[in-house]
Amino acid sequence: PADLDAADAGGWTAVLGWIVGLAVVSAASFGVHELVHAVFFKLFAPAAARVTFGANLETCMIYACAEGVVYSRRRYMAVCLAPTVIVTAAFALGFTCLGYPLLCYLAAGLHLSGCVGDWYYVRTILRDRRIVACEDTSFGVRFFAR
Repeated sequence: PADLDAADAGGWTAVLGWIVGLAVVSAASFGVHELVHAVFFKLFAPAAARVTFGANLETCMIYACAEGVVYSRRRYMAVCLAPTVIVTAAFALGFTCLGYPLLCYLAAGLHLSGCVGDWYYVRTILRDRRIVACEDTSFGVRFFAR
């Protein structure tokens, strides 16, 4: 890949810089991921709703949530999937256009690995038609049946 070739031509410090850049971009993607969740939580919530951020040290996860707000199944699935679509598209457009396609693929892949929990919630909702609403909480999601 051209971006690694360019880093290699710059010597070991350039390659190390490329690897550090990947680590920084990947770590930042998880924060951006939660910001995208927060935007969609707020977008679909009543005006007075409050979105909070936190971290669960036991599971090594950061999160955004809107406790007390109950979303329809469709809106909650949109909240869950928004970071997958938006952050991955940003990687695809940004790094490819800047001439770093390998960085794009690796950072997108690492980000997508962090989306698995969101996909699991969507899978659960799609598999159980009784779920009509969801509330996101600091400890996970609460599903509501008919």
